[in-house]
Amino acid sequence: MNVTNIKHYAAVGALIAGLGMAPLAVRAADNADISASINIVGALDADKQADMDFGTWYFVAGSTPTTWVKDTAGTVSETAGTAATAEGVGTANTTPAQIDISITDGTAAQNGSVITMTVATPSAFDNDTDAALSDITYKIGAGSEVAYTVPVAVTIADATAPVSVYFGGTITASDTLSSGTNTAT
Repeated sequence: MNVTNIKHYAAVGALIAGLGMAPLAVRAADNADISASINIVGALDADKQADMDFGTWYFVAGSTPTTWVKDTAGTVSETAGTAATAEGVGTANTTPAQIDISITDGTAAQNGSVITMTVATPSAFDNDTDAALSDITYKIGAGSEVAYTVPVAVTIADATAPVSVYFGGTITASDTLSSGTNTAT
């Protein structure tokens, strides 16, 4: 090994040792992590309060369809088809179908917010193809009942309180239905 190499190694060693003893202020950190966070709150909550329950009926089909209509106040009325029997067993359910819509942590600054409500096409009844749910109606709060035809603008006048939306609809039965609970959504 020649003298030049020894001098070179000695110089590099002294440099490394010197840097290791340098004050902390002149040394950069090996890793500096910066973290960021964001908290997302769901802007809208839609809570189902009640389903569209038409009650319990004794039913025998006639030569024309029978209909049951439930309005947004919860009143159920029936029109039996020709030679059909449709008799309520007990009292028809008078609770209106209801969804409450609210703004999470709503404040007065959000008063007057408008959301768009849509209603999917009702499904067939799960255990009876001879019944159909149609003619959906709705009312917002204490408003008037109207037929649902297009997406509806729901104005949240007071963002600190939920807005209740009530629903109605019509069941049409074209033949004798299976006994038990019949459900469509």
